[in-house]
Amino acid sequence: MDLTFVTGTAGSCKSYLTSALKGWYVGRGEDAIAVNLDPGVVTLPYEPDVDVRQMIDFQGVMEEYGLGPNGALILATDMVATRLAEIQDEIDSYKAEYVIVDTPGQTELFAFRESGEYIVKQSRADSRSCSSCSTRCSRILP
Repeated sequence: MDLTFVTGTAGSCKSYLTSALKGWYVGRGEDAIAVNLDPGVVTLPYEPDVDVRQMIDFQGVMEEYGLGPNGALILATDMVATRLAEIQDEIDSYKAEYVIVDTPGQTELFAFRESGEYIVKQSRADSRSCSSCSTRCSRILP
């Protein structure tokens, strides 16, 4: 399994790149899945095969811990690491050759916190690559 983490700042088209990569692989006859690791995202331009929102309720985190959106996103993103075995089992169940992982829009939550590094290092894959999409969506979308 080849695993690609799509990282970048908010609004840099990570989700659109995830959608495009999966479509490209599938269009070539390859077996690929898309994984959403952003517990706070409201809408996506693709239907995730594995979706962390099914495991972590962002609104529930806000209410249970009395947090605002930013604090809840930090906690919810850290909670993803605690569910990594479950997430990985779901990914493995697809037996896909290519896995494209859409990471949270706040890059610092994934790239600069221990939970992000843990998720990448503990992921079961034959190889890893990281992609960064830095172009603003308005430049590439109609």
